[in-house]
Amino acid sequence: MEFERMAWNWGQEGLWHAFSQFNPAASYVYSWLASLLYAATARSPLMLQGINVLGGTLIVFHVYLLAKELWGERRSRTIAWFVAFFPFLVQIAAVTHREVSIVYFLTLGVLYLVRWGQYSMLRYLVLAFGALLVSTILHGGLVAAILGAGLFVFGSTFGITLKRLFVGRIRIPAFVTVSLIIGAAMGGGITIGQSLQLSSVGNLMSVDVEVLASMAESRAHGEAAYLEGVYPTSFLDVTWQAPLRIVYFLFSPLPWHISSVSHALALIDVVFYIVVFLGLWRSRSFIRNNRGALAALFLLGVSICAFAVVTSNFGTAMRHRAKFLPLLAALWAAPVTRIQLVIMRSKSSE
Repeated sequence: MEFERMAWNWGQEGLWHAFSQFNPAASYVYSWLASLLYAATARSPLMLQGINVLGGTLIVFHVYLLAKELWGERRSRTIAWFVAFFPFLVQIAAVTHREVSIVYFLTLGVLYLVRWGQYSMLRYLVLAFGALLVSTILHGGLVAAILGAGLFVFGSTFGITLKRLFVGRIRIPAFVTVSLIIGAAMGGGITIGQSLQLSSVGNLMSVDVEVLASMAESRAHGEAAYLEGVYPTSFLDVTWQAPLRIVYFLFSPLPWHISSVSHALALIDVVFYIVVFLGLWRSRSFIRNNRGALAALFLLGVSICAFAVVTSNFGTAMRHRAKFLPLLAALWAAPVTRIQLVIMRSKSSE
């Protein structure tokens, strides 16, 4: 694997050389971390694979804790088993790849964000943005997760804060602390995103539509390309194309994309997303009445939209959307049997 080879190239020159290779503007922060291990011990691809397997296990555990926080013990076990058998997660956890570390910190950040939503405790907000910042360093595109979390926290607390401010019941130190945390996290995420240039879609404070179009077009290559020639040329195009691109991002390959056996096998991945979204639809009333679940859903919505707009290849889409499936599954409050019964009843009524 390229990440492992890069880690060894840096690590064999010694700890100081490996340490000096840190560059958040590149895509090799994972390799940099691995190179520090190699410099301190020796080259061992099996060690990195073992760490990845542990990371994959902890991702499932995070999902279990997240679902337990939201829906209780019984649902959390079902969801954890569902995520444990998700094919793409099993695959990336078995090889030396950065995706596991990205998803690990993303799920950890959302877990703490949900706990903040449930208990309104400041320490959970600090931990949430800290974990999300680490995931953004590992993959600049996840600056969208920080922006989504920041906007939700601000939007959900602004009205209450304003009311308390007028009646003199707000604690000024707490208000200032929360404002600083949100500002620092969003500012740090934007800075990282701009330095990574993915991830920056031009200037994050004034998005360049031409850069969005260029990113989407550069990814539309090979047999897995979709929506070729459909690129935004204005913000109006971004608005109407976004829903279409989200559908392709989450559910491709669609039937008309199948041109080989490997494409047909990719439909297994699609089935997982269909099941999850059926579950989310059945769970909408539970989610609507749970601030922690709403915080997670808002973060995921912003992140999925950001990735979907610049993706035009279902191979790339499968890799990116896998970051979000464990978290989407954790929001699934309705039992599988209820979904099956609803489908059966609707068929019988016809």
